[in-house]
Amino acid sequence: MERNEFLNSVFGYKKIKDELYEIRSWYLSRNLNEEERKEFLPKGILFYGEPGYGKTLLIREFAKSFGYKVFIVEGDSENLDEILAKIYEEARKEKNSIIIIDELDRLVEKDTKLERILQMQLDGYNKNGNILTLASANEIDLLPSSLLREGRFDRKFNIRISDNKELKEIISRLLKLRGFKLDENEIGELALNFRYESIAMIKSVFNNVYFRYGLNPKVDDFISEINFMDSGYISNKEDLIVKDYIAVHEAGHALYLEKFCRKLNFLRVICNENGGKTYNGNFDSIDDLDTRLDDVEVSLAGLVAEEIIFKRHDIGSSDDLDKAYDAAYRLVNRTMINGFSYYCNYRYACRKEQASEYENKIFAIKTKKFLKREYKRVKRKLSKYKKEILLIANEIEKNKGITKKELLKILS
Repeated sequence: MERNEFLNSVFGYKKIKDELYEIRSWYLSRNLNEEERKEFLPKGILFYGEPGYGKTLLIREFAKSFGYKVFIVEGDSENLDEILAKIYEEARKEKNSIIIIDELDRLVEKDTKLERILQMQLDGYNKNGNILTLASANEIDLLPSSLLREGRFDRKFNIRISDNKELKEIISRLLKLRGFKLDENEIGELALNFRYESIAMIKSVFNNVYFRYGLNPKVDDFISEINFMDSGYISNKEDLIVKDYIAVHEAGHALYLEKFCRKLNFLRVICNENGGKTYNGNFDSIDDLDTRLDDVEVSLAGLVAEEIIFKRHDIGSSDDLDKAYDAAYRLVNRTMINGFSYYCNYRYACRKEQASEYENKIFAIKTKKFLKREYKRVKRKLSKYKKEILLIANEIEKNKGITKKELLKILS
């Protein structure tokens, strides 16, 4: 199988697929003797990350590419530790075999004996030279470090969309698959709106657009479908009642993102019976000082908008205040804003030792000062845009949200 044909049914993940191609080549190599196979080949590969990004599909297609016999560990079985030991025993009888374990984090948490049994089986009596174990996990932090060390699951792949280029490739392939036609600029706009969505969600949107709009959808049709799916199918969107506070609050977020942020971009606002949510992002930006400052200021912008329009805050704003405080706290003790000492910041950020009680008090005091300063800065900027905040809030109120195109129309 040529490299460009390998795992072709899996969209994206080029770097991961390249590494998996190499591992497959090592296993299928005839130049390795039996001792080398036992000693040097990876014995376990872990695919981890949030649900919906294709871990199961990647494992299944990768396993099929070998042509080996595949054994699957069913998570709902009783006496799972005994079943696991028996599967490894059967797998060793084969010349070469693959064992697949889905949702390993859940299984280990469910059955504490499983960790010890799996360690023994991965080590094996003869180092399992003919068995490759593939496992998936939603939360790698729930797995014991004993399973993740060398010789067990020593290859670990975080299955997520890593950058804008990869997301555009996935969108382009789905467009081609469905027979949709969009230009590069439209694909770029879709990529921004799909920034926080899983591959499963993106595929669902494409399917719904196909049935709802046919073969010639517009970008707005995709965005409308994203908004509808985010709002939830149970609710009737026309009957949703959005409080004035929510609309003004989200208008503050939207306006600040579009007019004043250094790195973050405004995508859209969605409102439903549970409240409002503003989406933002910039795939190409790194986690730097400007991005973190944007996080703090955008979190404050909703509260500031409420104060400008209503002269007070709604009780629901506390979540944003907590978010702003957390982001400001990280800025104070990791990037030395307000001139805190290098030694304490370095020591705390690298977790070489716990910050002292005195240091934590200093962090808290400086965080509050920093937050007050940022609040005044955001208020100074937004106070000049009272009319625009009301116009945006009215649009959000009327349509249960607002898109970037609609926001730009208001601001122009």
